[in-house]
Amino acid sequence: MVLKQRDFRLIVEHANDAIVVTEVQPLDEPGPRIVYVNHAFSRLCGYDRGEIVGRSPRFLQGPQTDRGTLQNIRKALEEVRPICLQLLNYHKSGQAYWVELSIMPLLDNDGTVSHFVAIERDVTQWRSLHESLYLQAVTDELTGLFNRRMFADVGNKYLNLARRQRTPLCVVMLDLDHFKHVNDCYGHHTGDLLLQLVGRVLEKGIRESDVAGRLGGEEFGILLPETALHDALLVVARIQDLLQSECRQASLPAGAWVTVSIGVSMLGEADTTLDCTLQRADQALYTAKERGRNRIEICI
Repeated sequence: MVLKQRDFRLIVEHANDAIVVTEVQPLDEPGPRIVYVNHAFSRLCGYDRGEIVGRSPRFLQGPQTDRGTLQNIRKALEEVRPICLQLLNYHKSGQAYWVELSIMPLLDNDGTVSHFVAIERDVTQWRSLHESLYLQAVTDELTGLFNRRMFADVGNKYLNLARRQRTPLCVVMLDLDHFKHVNDCYGHHTGDLLLQLVGRVLEKGIRESDVAGRLGGEEFGILLPETALHDALLVVARIQDLLQSECRQASLPAGAWVTVSIGVSMLGEADTTLDCTLQRADQALYTAKERGRNRIEICI
């Protein structure tokens, strides 16, 4: 049995995967025009066929569509080769959705590229699950901050960057004073509320480029890239003030208000990993505890 062209049209038209065919040029703005879409493509993006044909697929892209991915697509089109990747598009309603996208050239009888065809599959739920699992793997469930492993991973990247660019990097360790007393007197639920409050304080007190993490128990860490020691001390002093302010405003028993002991260190010439800098910050933290708590100590 030989399938006729009409049979192929019916198969494509009623396929579950979204299919779109575009012209070859122009690759510059406004981009190649769409000449055909099947029903699945219209369902996927929310636009009627009449709203799609004649426009470039770029009208589905938006502010969060990755520019690097778009550059990879353009390079594949220029080289007239297939490419498969994932891309963020936007539905007619404005809702973002992810597609797994396979693009390939179509050749005419002379072997010349006449069109490009893209087959798309909605992978939004898969992406959401993947991102959820990733967040569970790298964040502390209670505070939402990075966990110790992710904090160390990011910290080592910051360390290598600071070395290449010859910029300062400060590392801070914080420990809640008398946290065991809070748990013993007011229960672990109150202790958890306090840890969550500290997490919010750290997020509020640091800059966008800084990183905070919960290293375990009542111990937290902060990475301060491109930050000299004097500026790092200003940051941690601000965090101390913020913590006292937030404790007063929170619905916590007055006896559950805590202070923090803080150790600060800077990236040194001999530091090959973040652990080297963290150990000095930990020494400074221990000194702060020994000298009465609720204070900042430095170990260079």
